[in-house]
This record gives sequence, structure tokens and C-alpha cells, in this order.
Amino acid sequence: HAGHVVRLIEHLGLARVVLGGNSLGGGLALYLWCTCPPLRPAIAGLALLDPACYPQPLPGYVRQVAGWPGALLDQRPLQGLAHRLGLTRWLVGQPLCRCFADPARIPPGTADQIVARLREPGVSYAYRHAARNLIPPETEALLRCYREVSCPVLVIWGEEDQVVPAAFAARLQADIPRAVVRLVPGCGHAPQLEVGAHELVRLAL
Repeated sequence: HAGHVVRLIEHLGLARVVLGGNSLGGGLALYLWCTCPPLRPAIAGLALLDPACYPQPLPGYVRQVAGWPGALLDQRPLQGLAHRLGLTRWLVGQPLCRCFADPARIPPGTADQIVARLREPGVSYAYRHAARNLIPPETEALLRCYREVSCPVLVIWGEEDQVVPAAFAARLQADIPRAVVRLVPGCGHAPQLEVGAHELVRLAL
């Protein structure tokens, strides 16, 4: 993932970028600053939403995707059967609800969009291999590098995050003292979906 982002920035010839992401994407943005020193002059800031940036036990559904259930779903005949029986939608629904403090706030059609994406060739394979590589190597060195982050950093975290604990927000504030940290009350793991972009901008200001 990191390599793809670096190559995209280079391909587009971007001189100044703000890297932002939610969950794994937020962790990836921070990882890029720490592990790609030549890229740092181009990074104008980081916007991290409930970032996966510290070691923690992986959620059960992630372990399933990374393990043999995910391997089975890579097989086209089994994949088609899982879709027809509604198993894929059930597997999508559980973690999707867990990402929201209030499942009633899940945008209409979100589950359908995810299921449709999983029908595309190669997507379940990509999900499985992404899940197997969620823990970066040399974690201790990476965590020490957080204190060196010199660009502006905005951290937004849902107080009721059930995927990546909101307690990590205080830890990240300690590791990156210049970071601006905002907690969103009554919100889960996907604040950009649960409360919306306009509310996040208000909080950031």
C-alpha cells in the first residue's frame, strides 16, 4: 500500500500533499511519513481519522478474512455460492455495524455497495492479503519515529470506536505533542460517515 501511494505521488508530480485516511488509511499516512524520508518535504500535513497506528489484537472478522475462510472465498465457485446464500452480505453486515456507534446512521446502500465490490474479480484476494499484512515490520522503530513527525497533524477519533480504541488518541497526542486531537462524542470508527464531513470540519476548527 505504501509503495503504491509513493508511486502515485511521484507519477502525478505532486510537490505538496496532505495525506489523510481512516483506520488503516490513517495508519498508512503516518507510516509513510515515518518510513519515506525523501517524501517528507512533499507532505504538508496528516489528517488521521481513528487511525490504526498502534499494535492491538486484530478483530475476529479480520482474522477470518486473513485465514482459511478468506482463502475459501477466493475460490470463484464458493464465492458465487456465498453471494447467492446471503453469506457475503451477513459477513459484511457484522463489521459494518461495529464501525458505527449507532447502526441507524449507516448510510443507505452501504452494505450493498460493499457486497457489489466484493463481486469484482480480485477484490476478495486483495482484501485477504491486506488483512494478512496489517501489522508492519519493525513496529518499535516505527513507534519511536512518531515523536519526529514535524508536519501539522490533525487527529479525529470517535469516542465510541469499537475497532481501534479511542484511548489511543491520548497516546498519539503524547507521541506527537504538536498534533491537534479532537474526540467525537457518540461516534464510532468511521466519523466521516457517522457525523459527516461538515461536522468534522467544525470540530477541526
